[in-house]
Amino acid sequence: MTNDRFYTIFLSSFLLFCNSPLNAQSTVDTDFWVTFLSNGTVDTLSLIATGNDSCTGIVSNPNTGWTSSFSVNPESVTKIYIPTWVANDAEASGTVINKALHITTTDSISLYAANYRLHAFDVTNVLPTPLLGSDYIVQTHTDKSEFSVIATEDSTTITINLSVNSSAYTANTPFTITLNKGQCYQLQSGIGVDYSGTTISANDNKKIAVFAGNRCASIPHVCCCDHLVEQMMPISLWGNEFIVSPTMLRTNDRVRITAMNDGCMVRKNGVLLTTLSARQIFEFEITDTTSAVYIETSEPVGVFLYFTSSVYGGGYGDPSMVI
Repeated sequence: MTNDRFYTIFLSSFLLFCNSPLNAQSTVDTDFWVTFLSNGTVDTLSLIATGNDSCTGIVSNPNTGWTSSFSVNPESVTKIYIPTWVANDAEASGTVINKALHITTTDSISLYAANYRLHAFDVTNVLPTPLLGSDYIVQTHTDKSEFSVIATEDSTTITINLSVNSSAYTANTPFTITLNKGQCYQLQSGIGVDYSGTTISANDNKKIAVFAGNRCASIPHVCCCDHLVEQMMPISLWGNEFIVSPTMLRTNDRVRITAMNDGCMVRKNGVLLTTLSARQIFEFEITDTTSAVYIETSEPVGVFLYFTSSVYGGGYGDPSMVI
């Protein structure tokens, strides 16, 4: 997927959170944490900053001493290119790595992270530190799924409960890791494995950032696969009412819903679709003939929109993931 094509789709697609605590807060701020998931042999890692006012900022890796400064002009886009060795380790699965970046600015900005290689490209919004929480439920997709957890404080003990078996851990058998500020724990799966429904919690209400997705997923299993990534919202920001719009210039999209609690009734345009247990996933399809759909649930959920593979979804571009 080309850069221009991707940004057109990325900026024109949306999920509108209609009745969520996020409404009372803002993704615009002066303090952020980010890392980059594996995307094969990466060509370019970058941060994208925008703001209403002029400001300056610093990107730093607190555990290696690497820093870079940047400036933002009003109502313009600033790209900050990140050396791959600073914030990406494609093969580091099941280990603690010093690959987190801390971004601070002198005035409020919106921040995005872009992970590009030829034919595999995705972007995620970066949540500001005040919006981070201590409890998450991961959403990925089938095939080569992955996630990374960042600690924002020293001595952060994190409990992970996988939804499926990994090479080192058993599903539904929690294990713990301890991270210091700016450290990451990254876990990757093999072919055909989906980490959706995995829970991640930090001790003592310490704030952590969680990024999840896939190294290269086909949705469905036709050509072609693409890198998927989104920063996970803490479950404290999940909601009960959503409007989901089909994306532009596509024939088919997929919607995935993840339940926080048992007995979660899911309705689309007033019609009951299913009742989910805690951590359970439900997926349905919308097409280019579908108007925006209204989703209402009896328990808080996370809702994710997936662009499908080019052969299935029509037109240019391969899978992408939007929360």
